[in-house]
This record gives sequence, structure tokens and C-alpha cells, in this order.
Amino acid sequence: MADFTKATGQLMDWTLLDDTGAIQVQESGELDVSTDIETVLHIDICHANNAAAAEGSLEVNVLVQSGSSDEDWHTLQRIGSGDGSTTDGTTGAITAGDSTISANDGTDWTIGERIFIFDGTIADSEICFIKNISTNNVLPIDNIVNSHASGTDLFDVVDQFNVTIPSSVSTCKVYFNNTDADANYALRIRFTKATDIA
Repeated sequence: MADFTKATGQLMDWTLLDDTGAIQVQESGELDVSTDIETVLHIDICHANNAAAAEGSLEVNVLVQSGSSDEDWHTLQRIGSGDGSTTDGTTGAITAGDSTISANDGTDWTIGERIFIFDGTIADSEICFIKNISTNNVLPIDNIVNSHASGTDLFDVVDQFNVTIPSSVSTCKVYFNNTDADANYALRIRFTKATDIA
């Protein structure tokens, strides 16, 4: 069986996309995939305030470049996102490695759902998958990665997309367009690559 050389990385760390009154469009950097056998973009979209948004009001555009100039970008995939928001908060500080999130109201959450811990330092935010709920204690599948202060906002995860970039492409990037006047989002893009084969 073939043995692939694989790599992972981050194209865009957690970034706040405000409503149309501030920053409506957010663009990632460019990712060179010219020598990759296969590249997959992993796009995370989470609520960052308690405003409900219309379905499809957040436009996600995955672009690929067919040449070397800025006029050579083309849409590989356009995805509509955005929906209502679940809002909660922590009632105690969380330490990295903890296995429990103390929420204000455990009834806001459902086993199997994803929960977004929106930290005051946005780069320390994280997504958890809920495996159990005991009253107001939310238990994630994996331990918490970063420490979070008491009162940290908890929101629901809107969407997670995995987009495969064709091997014929040399460069790709993503831009987001928030057409909702109230909703804010936190965005992140990671990638995985197969770069060689033995």
C-alpha cells in the first residue's frame, strides 16, 4: 500500500467577522498547493454574538487561481451558511485539560452537538463536541485545550466544511461575505495535505 507524506497547518486562525456595520468581508491568505497531491481545507464557522441570522446570509467562497494575476481567481465552491444562535456562558473558570464546562444553563445544549468557547482572546477560542450533560455541566469528548475565564461566552457552531482542492490547482484562498446586519461570526481555516508518495 502507498505511503503518503502528510502535513497539516492553519491558513487562518480564529478571526472575527463583524456585521455589515463594520467588517463585512474577510479574506484568508493564499495557500500554495502547487506541489501537493491532495489538499483539503477545513473551514469552521461559529456564532460570535447572540443575533439570529437568516439561513444563507453568510457566503463562503473557496477560490482557486488559474494564472498568476489577481484577475485569475475563480470560484471553486460557494457555500451558504448562517442560522439562529444559541447563547450561554460559563459560570466558572476553565483550566486547560479540564473535562467539564460549567454552563449557565445546560438545557441550552444537546448531546452530540458542538459548542464554541468564544474566548476574550479570540486565538484561544475552541470547538468541543458534547458527549454528556449533567444538569449545567457540559462534558466534551476531549479535554479542554485552552484556559478560559469565568463568564466566557458559549455559542453554537454554525457549520464545519471540508473542501477538497483539485490537484491541478496551484493556489487557493477563501473569502467570507457577511450580509446580515446583526450577526457576528468567528472563522477559522485549517488544512491537511498529502505532499508525497512512496
